[in-house]
Amino acid sequence: MAGRDFSAELFGSEAKPVQGRDFSVELFGKQEPPGFFSNIGNLLVQGGKQALAAAEMSPSVLAGNVGQNKAALLAKQLAEPSTPQPAELKEIKGAFKDEAQDFEKAQGFFESAKAFGPVLLEIGKQALTNPKGLMYMTAEQAANMAPSMAGMIAGGRTGAMVGAAVPLPFAAPVGTAVGAAVGAFSGSVPMEVGSEFIGLVGKELAARELPATEDNIAALLRDTEFMATATKNATTKGVTTAGVDAAMSAVTGGLASAPRRAAVKAATAELGAAADAAKIAERTKSLLAQRTLGQKIGTGAGAVGSEVAGGGLSEAAGQQAAYGKVDIEDVAQEMLGGLGGSALQVPASAYAMTRDLATGKPTPVTSEAPIAPSVPAEPTTPTAPAEPI
Repeated sequence: MAGRDFSAELFGSEAKPVQGRDFSVELFGKQEPPGFFSNIGNLLVQGGKQALAAAEMSPSVLAGNVGQNKAALLAKQLAEPSTPQPAELKEIKGAFKDEAQDFEKAQGFFESAKAFGPVLLEIGKQALTNPKGLMYMTAEQAANMAPSMAGMIAGGRTGAMVGAAVPLPFAAPVGTAVGAAVGAFSGSVPMEVGSEFIGLVGKELAARELPATEDNIAALLRDTEFMATATKNATTKGVTTAGVDAAMSAVTGGLASAPRRAAVKAATAELGAAADAAKIAERTKSLLAQRTLGQKIGTGAGAVGSEVAGGGLSEAAGQQAAYGKVDIEDVAQEMLGGLGGSALQVPASAYAMTRDLATGKPTPVTSEAPIAPSVPAEPTTPTAPAEPI
């Protein structure tokens, strides 16, 4: 109903509106705003559409050859009205404007560090006072996180298998960590590169004061100078952000899974390497149950802190690499998104680092096969002594 004047439609454009009356309400009744779960569903769908568009766009951007056939996709993404955002989400997205302005004015390292303090305080404030906005932000970003998490889990499994083939005690854990990071990077790159390019097209159209029509976008795609810069910057920004984010996800997984890996190691040492996997898993569970509440909180806080820091570092690194400057408001938004997304990302990271452990099957540290027991040779019939000649 937005943008329509029902009094004019009913009584003509010259009719004066009747004060205090809303004809849309009289005709259709009062429209209740969507509830919490409706908002979550709308944001999940909207985020999914954006993620699919980014994935479809990224191969052409990475190749540096975005054809005219992408104009329709870009027009749909840039011109399609977004789902009305809940007030809590609008608040959280505009929470860092003042802090960003103060940070821009700061000179030198110490002033910048001092100006960054209020940013961290605002992140904490939003988390405590606007939990709905944080959940809405997580829902909006869920589709972008999914490929990275899936790639991280698959990569961790592959890395563990490759590491298990190396007869060194540290090969499997290292293989798991490297594989998880590579998998997360592979899943994240299409999202980061594609979405950055779509954003750059939107900004250029706005700078030229052009509506996001298919014809205008097609003309922009024929602008070789703009396209060379846009594809280069989108690739640099996306690849750098994905790389740093993947590395930090591996760190998060290492922190979150450290207690379980330590428990498995202790259980294996106690029962012996030849013990049944189910017994090791049972003893591992027992050892983990002995951890204090403080230890559990410490592990969780470390993993969540790593995820929050990773979101900010990856965004800052990507912007610096592509544009030579950092927008602290974007960095703060990514950190806040990392806080909300940690509810999904931390368990996924921990699982990627200890997938076999989670199923009660510790990742082997050697690929040597067990030696089959030797079968005793059958007794031979004694040879009779030769008769004297």
